[in-house]
Amino acid sequence: MWSDTVQNLIVNPGPCGRLEGAAHYGAFGVPGEGPYFVLWLAVGEAGIQSASFDTYGCVAALATGTLLVRLLVGRTLAQVEEITAKDLTLLLGGLPEGKGHIPDMAITALKQALQSGV
Repeated sequence: MWSDTVQNLIVNPGPCGRLEGAAHYGAFGVPGEGPYFVLWLAVGEAGIQSASFDTYGCVAALATGTLLVRLLVGRTLAQVEEITAKDLTLLLGGLPEGKGHIPDMAITALKQALQSGV
């Protein structure tokens, strides 16, 4: 059973797809080759101005991506470095058995994006 939070995030999804003007990119997995999570960030002097994601389409992955991009926008890089997979799982209201790896995928992509440029 999906939490009310997950259900709301699916009904009101966040920005998906490549983000024009993104200076940072991170990924877990490879699109078309199993589970993946891709994240784009546009960063300014004050922090993250916008964020977008792409994933393979399972409900948990879409909800996690939506939650993550909403958490990122408006925060400094130092603030988002502190976000963990456990934080995402708690904010999502938990995930069903077999879906617990998805927040880890998102955080891996986030850490990669914070360390790279497009």
